[in-house]
Amino acid sequence: MKKLFIAFTSLVVILLVLFLTGAVDYNNTVKQAILEGNSFFSKEQYNEALTSYQKGLQKEPDNPKLNYNAGQASYMLQDYQQAISFYEKAMDSVDSFLNCGNSYFKMGESVENPNQMLQHFSRALETYKQGILKFPENVELKFNYEYVAEKIKELSKDMNQDRQQNEEQDKNEEEENQQQTQQNNLGSEEEQTQDNEQQNSDENQEQNGSEENNEQDGTESEEGNEQNESESKDNNTQDEAESNESDQQTGNDTSELNEQDDSTASMEDSQIQQVLDMLEKQEEQALKNNQKVKNYGKEDGNDW
Repeated sequence: MKKLFIAFTSLVVILLVLFLTGAVDYNNTVKQAILEGNSFFSKEQYNEALTSYQKGLQKEPDNPKLNYNAGQASYMLQDYQQAISFYEKAMDSVDSFLNCGNSYFKMGESVENPNQMLQHFSRALETYKQGILKFPENVELKFNYEYVAEKIKELSKDMNQDRQQNEEQDKNEEEENQQQTQQNNLGSEEEQTQDNEQQNSDENQEQNGSEENNEQDGTESEEGNEQNESESKDNNTQDEAESNESDQQTGNDTSELNEQDDSTASMEDSQIQQVLDMLEKQEEQALKNNQKVKNYGKEDGNDW
């Protein structure tokens, strides 16, 4: 029993020592990261300082001091986007709001696009505004806020001027294009007018020549027409005599054919009438048969 108690006591002591050792080591790691990083920062060795702070953040990612110091090192390395991400995890302080707003402002100064610059300046202004609400007595936050607000005003004014200039330039270019188009149209109309005049003169010359030719042809055609009229009269007299004889012969043949057709048609009509009369009698006989009454009995059960 005594041996069992001693063994249990020894196990508890070992576990307690391991726990305390780990806790002391954990606290020493974070503290050591801060001290080491600050030493590098004071020597302007910002990359080494950031590496030390990040080692401590691996142990305690939400540590506000480590995040603020890492943000300072990133700011000095001009990695402003990364600095902002660290500042946002730091504790609320005047320096945190100032440096976070300054990072946005620096990002705006580093771009050439006016729209992107305006966007970064606006975020910086909003950050200073949040700092003023937290620390209304701080003069530096107010100064930065007013300074950036003036920058935004100037930038907006320049952007509006540039927009107006671009609009005027586009308008002038459009007017020049319209004038050029009108000039081209006038030139094409003049060329077309000249072509029409030339064409009309050519047509007039051709028409004059054709009228002279028509006069000559008319004289010749009149002489030919007189000769043709005399010839056609003789031919018409002979044709009339021949046609009269043929008409008499055709009339005789036609009358004979008509008599034959009439007799054939009358025979066909009489035959058709006989057939119709016979069918009518058969139909009447069938109707009489259908008028009988059928008796429903055993001897006549299937008679339907």
